[in-house]
Amino acid sequence: MKIVRLGAHEEERLRAVRLAALGDAPDAFGGTLAEAEARPADEWRRQLVALATFVAELEGHDAGMVRAARHEVEPDTGELLSMWVAPPARGRGVGDALVEAVVAWARAEGLRRLVLERR
Repeated sequence: MKIVRLGAHEEERLRAVRLAALGDAPDAFGGTLAEAEARPADEWRRQLVALATFVAELEGHDAGMVRAARHEVEPDTGELLSMWVAPPARGRGVGDALVEAVVAWARAEGLRRLVLERR
């Protein structure tokens, strides 16, 4: 397994993983599959610039993703915003590896705390 942080030019990859996540777990995220499908490429690029986005590669396929950002109000805090693991990859440590990537990102950013997104 390999965890990679997506760059701003990888909007199509983000879109594909996000659509897979919304198709698999439509009630787990703040938007709908239809809304995501209609989103233009520049909006996906903006998300990649604004959010730390990590993808898990397993056996040559994207098997999950996680996104994080600095908290809007608390400057020493980061938020884990959304995470998804593809059904065939579940139980194989993908989720753990994605969370570890966010923890490493938060440390590298000098954040002292990491919380789950509050809905």
